[in-house]
Amino acid sequence: MKNAFLTVMLLLAIATSASAQGPTYTVPLTQSNTIFNAVTAATISGCLSNQGQNLWFSNYLVSGGTPNTIQYRLEYSYNSDAATCTTGTWFAMSDDATDLTQGEVIGVGSYPFIRANLVSCDGCNPATFTAFYNASSSTNAALYGFYNPSQQVRKTAFVSAAANANQTTTVACPYGSTSGFLVFNSTGTLPANSTLSLTLHYGSFSTSGIGIGPASLGYTGAFTIRIPTGSTPCTTVDVKYTSGGASTKKVSALYFFFPPGSTNPPGVQPDSPTFPNQEVTSAVNTAVSVTLTGATGTPQRGYVYSVSARCSAGTAQLTITDGGGGGTQIYSTAATQVGTSNFDKTWPVGLSSNPTPATLPSQLTVTLGTCGAGNTGTLDIQGSVF
Repeated sequence: MKNAFLTVMLLLAIATSASAQGPTYTVPLTQSNTIFNAVTAATISGCLSNQGQNLWFSNYLVSGGTPNTIQYRLEYSYNSDAATCTTGTWFAMSDDATDLTQGEVIGVGSYPFIRANLVSCDGCNPATFTAFYNASSSTNAALYGFYNPSQQVRKTAFVSAAANANQTTTVACPYGSTSGFLVFNSTGTLPANSTLSLTLHYGSFSTSGIGIGPASLGYTGAFTIRIPTGSTPCTTVDVKYTSGGASTKKVSALYFFFPPGSTNPPGVQPDSPTFPNQEVTSAVNTAVSVTLTGATGTPQRGYVYSVSARCSAGTAQLTITDGGGGGTQIYSTAATQVGTSNFDKTWPVGLSSNPTPATLPSQLTVTLGTCGAGNTGTLDIQGSVF
């Protein structure tokens, strides 16, 4: 009995000593499987097997033809059901892939519920869509080395969405800048009064919807809208299509961000249909002015690139003020410098208004004074608001 007691105590001592030597290391859990097998329509998967992995890779392959559109992504949720992953609120975990033959999406993070969403597969019959996934665990890190550059630069807002319904998608600014271009495509003429707009979020700032032009200007097919660099780093952008009514057409929008160090060419005027370039003519013996106004509570400014002015007869003065009517004058001509011939002034770098408190809109006002009794004045402005 005594020997048996000593043996038990010795075994306990060995176990205690071993456990005190340090933590137990485990191999990161990995798993892979097929998500979709030759599907021919938009489909949402069930819950992907999830054992706490935080790196998710999904590759797909299109076979048997070329579809019109593909929009595919990984999504996560905190409050779905483990049986089907069809309830609850879902968020995009990866960028959207739109390549028509094959591609990859990557998601980072450990979430309770993970699923794959083939948002659009227009024209996928007879073409088929097959997708696989691989999940693993790693210390948290940015996957810059794994990303295909197109996934960082190209952000999909919506693909082949119904033109008779409003569409809004939030995309992340991958490099902290809005600089790039938006490609908008329609399959035909859209309902009257349909519009396209951006809401830019700059940390604690956000615009109140920057109109970037009517989407019903008779365009059929794709057109490009240049987006300038904002004066404040960008976090996200809301791309919003507002339908003007009944339609059987489809609309798509993709935002291509320029990588660091690249911007719109210096000679390119940023698109700003909230303030289109314009010409205005005064009533007789009356001053005429144009004001470029930024959205309230945002870092938007007005920019003037060139001004042309003339009088039908007589002479006048041209002035520019920062802050609207009664603001600070930042440019002026001689009192009689504008006559019956065009007076032209160009700023290679746009003349801008200064930032104002978040409660006030930033304004830049160009004014052509009175040309005299019985005379009119004409003012041409090339300007932008962003």
